Amino acid sequence: MTSAADILSLLKKHLTTVNKEGQLTLLTSDNSNTTDIQDSKYLKLSNEEVLPLDSETDFVVNDKKISLRVVTYCWLYRDLPTTEFIAKAQEDNITEILTFGQRLDLTQWLAGEKDQSDNISTGDSAKTSTSLDTTTASTSAVANSNDSFLKAVLSHERDLYDHNATLRGTKPISFSNTSKECEIRIVKPLKRKHASSAKPSSSSSSTSASTSTTTSTSSSISAPADSKRKKTVTPVILISPAASSLLNLKNITAFLEHAKFIPPTAPLDTLSVSDQTLLRETATDANLKNITHTFPKLGPLKIHITDSTSMFTRSEHWDRVVAVVTTGQEWQFKPYKWSTGVELFRHVKGFYFQYEGDKIPENVKNWGNVDVVGVERLRRFKDSESAGKFWDSLEKVLISKGYK
Repeated sequence: MTSAADILSLLKKHLTTVNKEGQLTLLTSDNSNTTDIQDSKYLKLSNEEVLPLDSETDFVVNDKKISLRVVTYCWLYRDLPTTEFIAKAQEDNITEILTFGQRLDLTQWLAGEKDQSDNISTGDSAKTSTSLDTTTASTSAVANSNDSFLKAVLSHERDLYDHNATLRGTKPISFSNTSKECEIRIVKPLKRKHASSAKPSSSSSSTSASTSTTTSTSSSISAPADSKRKKTVTPVILISPAASSLLNLKNITAFLEHAKFIPPTAPLDTLSVSDQTLLRETATDANLKNITHTFPKLGPLKIHITDSTSMFTRSEHWDRVVAVVTTGQEWQFKPYKWSTGVELFRHVKGFYFQYEGDKIPENVKNWGNVDVVGVERLRRFKDSESAGKFWDSLEKVLISKGYK
């Protein structure tokens, strides 16, 4: 009769040398193949060795040797998460359910990723390890040494789990989104703070220089100084009033100021409490929104956002328009100073917001000078990246228009 240690040894040899794909064949009582662990009675290995599934193995849990059926079950469903594994085991009437650490220890040992297991009986595990794997120098020394004290000390040794192997796993994880988030929320504010702290010193030096000059001299250089003075008018962003627009006056403040995209068509009662609060705090019945954004180079700047041109009573009002957010529909531009997309985006920067993966309308491609900004449907942690892309592009536009 095959011993408990030999059962594990044969199974490990089968999985590491004979069938490296990790496949196992289950047999019913009449020796027919099956995939149902409840109906199976035997485990057939590639060398025609047949092992009873109800046989005890040398893997000990709570001072009790578990059966080959449990060992086989753990191997077959080794990739299942812990909660799914427990639910599956209960469904299949597996009474002995191993913890995550015990399952990991067992499957790693069977796969040959480790030579020893703390859950396998000491004596048999040593024989199993030496019979299947290349004997290490330390194991040979213990086996061939006559020093009883050395044997007594080494008999209490056990392998320590590496936390990287136990907790991190083998799935690659990308932290690019985290680094982008840090750049937007930490690095850029620090740069702005440094830039703002440098401005007073330069202004104070210019003030002292101006006070030391005579009245006639100051008046003579006031003209070129005024010509280089930065724009003081508030820039304007026009957005589409269309119902299909991803950004409207209801949710644009949450997106641009708080980097949180809230779908415009989502019912209020389906939103989280924080999203509902954010919408209420930023809601307004007016068709004009005022937001302030701190740019890395320009510093804090107030911006008007509107979906209507009814307040554009003078032609110079159009000089303040720095960007137009479009839905790709030409009717949006009919009340504008430039009524076609091609003509409009020769004078003004365009932005088109769409869900990631959606097809870009041909109009948007043909107009030119329109940046496409993708918004995730579900992954809200990507919103800061989308908002950051918009602000970075807008800052370049503002600088080109004389805002400094």
